[in-house]
Amino acid sequence: MSVYAAMSAAVSGMKAQSKSLGNISDNLANSQTVGFKRVDTSFSEMVTSSSRRSHSPGGVMATPRYRHSIQGDLTQTQIGTNMAVAGSGFFVVSKANSLTPQGVTFDSNSLFTRRGDFQLDKFGYLVNGGGYYLNGREVIDQSTLNTTDLAKPVRIETTVMQAQKTQVIGYSANLPAQAPQFKNPGTQAITDTTTAAGVQTSVVTISNNTGSFRGGDIVRVEVSGFTYEETITAAAATGIATEAEVATAITQIANDIIAAAGAGGDLEGLIDPAGVTVTPAGGAAPAVSVDLSMDSILDASFTVDTAEVSGGVATALATAQGTDTTALYSDGGSFSGGAVTVFNQTGTPIDIQFRWIRTATEGADLPQWALMMQNPNGSPEWTMVDTDGNAANGDTPFSFTNNGEITIKSLKLSNLALAGDEVTLKFTGSDDTPQLTSYYGDDISVYRLEQDGYQAGVMSDVFINDHGYVVANFDNGRSRVLYRVPLATFSAPEELARLDGGAFNRTPESGDPLVAAMGAGGAGTIVASATENSNVDIADEFIKMIVAQRAYSANSRSVTTADDMLQETLNMKR
Repeated sequence: MSVYAAMSAAVSGMKAQSKSLGNISDNLANSQTVGFKRVDTSFSEMVTSSSRRSHSPGGVMATPRYRHSIQGDLTQTQIGTNMAVAGSGFFVVSKANSLTPQGVTFDSNSLFTRRGDFQLDKFGYLVNGGGYYLNGREVIDQSTLNTTDLAKPVRIETTVMQAQKTQVIGYSANLPAQAPQFKNPGTQAITDTTTAAGVQTSVVTISNNTGSFRGGDIVRVEVSGFTYEETITAAAATGIATEAEVATAITQIANDIIAAAGAGGDLEGLIDPAGVTVTPAGGAAPAVSVDLSMDSILDASFTVDTAEVSGGVATALATAQGTDTTALYSDGGSFSGGAVTVFNQTGTPIDIQFRWIRTATEGADLPQWALMMQNPNGSPEWTMVDTDGNAANGDTPFSFTNNGEITIKSLKLSNLALAGDEVTLKFTGSDDTPQLTSYYGDDISVYRLEQDGYQAGVMSDVFINDHGYVVANFDNGRSRVLYRVPLATFSAPEELARLDGGAFNRTPESGDPLVAAMGAGGAGTIVASATENSNVDIADEFIKMIVAQRAYSANSRSVTTADDMLQETLNMKR
């Protein structure tokens, strides 16, 4: 009887709307659950018999329609181990079989989730709010990813970073092609057997009444109450002779200080600075600046910077009293080449500096430079570095091509050996192109001066970056890549089986996962320090709730109507 069929169809409609309301309620309940994927309801007609002349109502069947592939909104967080997937793909996770004070054991079956609110637990694992443990592929040597093994639970066990001594110093700079050329720097030994006695500190005051030094001027030097006079004589426009006389005059001042102290004692003298500007009578030669600095007469280092100097400087200084002394002189100025801190095998920092001097080599048309490096051992304070890496007198300068590029790629610094290993000074980039040039300019430009050593450090925090790498930061300023997080994609993600805690399992209908790095195999990208919200739209769910309620009421009216009709049929017997 069709009345019974009508009642049965109405009842199936009420059941279907009840299931729809259940899905709606589940969606609303999880509207704030991280990574939750809503479930819609799909209604299917059931037909018992149908033809051109007759139709038997079969009712309706409600089935869930999963929305696993619909993206939820992303929310930024302040937690470095949180991440979200933008696009297709799922995080690979593991479920814990047992959790004891000694550790965690895992089920061998991999699961999948979009819930990325991972945080470190007490064992060093990254676990999300659903209780699932993040899987990743281990990075072997900071550049090689382990692709032979399957992803495994990420565990942060590296809490201490051992010190690493410096092996390579990377150097990138431009040396000014317009810098003035000077004669090669060098050293000369000054030997004297006279030793002064006693300890005396003298303050030297140099004065004259004109405010500048010219040929024929008298330089008066007051030393410990005694006044000494020196007359500066200058031949017309003979630069070398004039500067040699200036050096001789300044040297005599140093000798007079020793004489004032008396023989046989220790003398500490200080002349800082003794700057002399010489203007030749003919006006043909440029002004020359001569600087003399002396920390100790017994072991003094004299530095004289001039624009055109012969060996007379060392000869003039050779009359100074004291023990054996080495005088380092440089013909012309030098450019600061930057400073860098290197580390030995124990992580002890060692500060070094570089300076460059453009040199004039006979017969050389292209720019040539000499490199000075501060000696970390302090004796001597500065050493020259030849292109073979040896400490020398700058006899083998640094040469450049017609294009202004350095002709060598690297050298070994033999006088900067840390734990017996030489340090490589590298002038090329990662693509092996020259990074040390001599182009137009009047000052040096240092672009990069870095080294690969570091002190020991303790892990300070862990984060996941936008490339999906799990990175540990250490308090020595270094970081270390530990894992890379892969993403799994499916041919039919809507067919995945849902589990508690926002996890999914593969099914025959979903197909096997393709596990690859983000951006590969159709996978989306990873957004660091973010989580994916539920893809539930509350307003949309309320609309579906109203529709379900009305449909349920309509089906119930069909039931009551069919019941009334049956009642009328029963009343026919009365």
